[in-house]
Amino acid sequence: MYEIGSEEIEALKNLFSSKKLFRYQGKQKSQCEILEKKFSSYLGRGNSLLVNTGTNALILSLHVLGIKAGDEVLVPSYAFIADIVAIQKFGAKPIVVNVDENLSLDLQDAQSKLTNKTKAMILVYMDGLFPKIENHIEFCQKNSLLLIEDVAQALGGEYQGRKLGSFGDASCFSFNVDKIITAGEGGLVNFKNLEPFKKALMLHDFPVKFGKTYHDYLADVDYELGYSMRVSEITAALLNVQLERLPSIVNKLRMHRQALIEAAPHLPWIRASEDANQASTQVLIKCPSAKHVASLTGELLGLGLEALPLYGKSVHCFWQWGELVYPEMRERKLFEMSMVEQRIHLSSILKIPISYDANVFEKQIDFVKSLKLNN
Repeated sequence: MYEIGSEEIEALKNLFSSKKLFRYQGKQKSQCEILEKKFSSYLGRGNSLLVNTGTNALILSLHVLGIKAGDEVLVPSYAFIADIVAIQKFGAKPIVVNVDENLSLDLQDAQSKLTNKTKAMILVYMDGLFPKIENHIEFCQKNSLLLIEDVAQALGGEYQGRKLGSFGDASCFSFNVDKIITAGEGGLVNFKNLEPFKKALMLHDFPVKFGKTYHDYLADVDYELGYSMRVSEITAALLNVQLERLPSIVNKLRMHRQALIEAAPHLPWIRASEDANQASTQVLIKCPSAKHVASLTGELLGLGLEALPLYGKSVHCFWQWGELVYPEMRERKLFEMSMVEQRIHLSSILKIPISYDANVFEKQIDFVKSLKLNN
């Protein structure tokens, strides 16, 4: 959580004074609806729906777009485990694809893993990194695949003048506590087309089709038993303020990121395809080995600076998903053996959180300036 202040407190005071904490407000626009319209305006396309978590945004998008048992979905080897869980929710199978030097899903490896069961690709922008997206769009179009963007760690990023999250058939966002903007929890899904959006609106709150607020709007949508994913006005009120802060938050992150890179141009920084337009709370350095990463992590922590290996969070790297992807031990071992080079690649990357604190940031600058990586 980078910034929270008097505006958020005032928004909550006003909300509590109104005593209207439930999403459905009849003819009066709710905070949830206001946030959805603001977010659609930000993305440059309509059809945004607020849900209670980023994980549920993924689950809802896959459900609405028709992913079912037996289908296969391409997902990168560096992602959040929610991408795997969402795919398996419907009995579909995640197909783990290598990531390239910039940690984006590798299309050459994806090509080798296509079958007649492959129905979709989840393009994950981990740590704000993104590829030349037109190549992934072309790949999906050529192979009749749905494209789902996971923008949980990249809100505020842009590619070729368009916001990340405006390219896929669906795009999913998270407002968890460690994201670029936050309400402590929350998520949002945006759809390219109106029809899946209306179905998602019905599914995200299973009785909503029978309520007064959306009864007429959803009259042409066949009923299907859904979920309980709706969000309270409290979450939306916070996010309405946080979304207003987004440009200044992203600007600060970019300025500090660029200052770190410029202070140490000799280091092998990992970058997005349009690095000046990325949004991330982290900087990443490619090291010669996992041993180097462990050593540098220790040095940084010793200086009172945050740092962790890329694999430091057990929910982010493919070898930590093994028993979920392949419950059978034999299959799991074969899978991991086939991905040894990927494990070496991901194990040799150091993550440093971008700090806003002036004293901490000065220490980070001094550290990267003095850092020399030797094989």
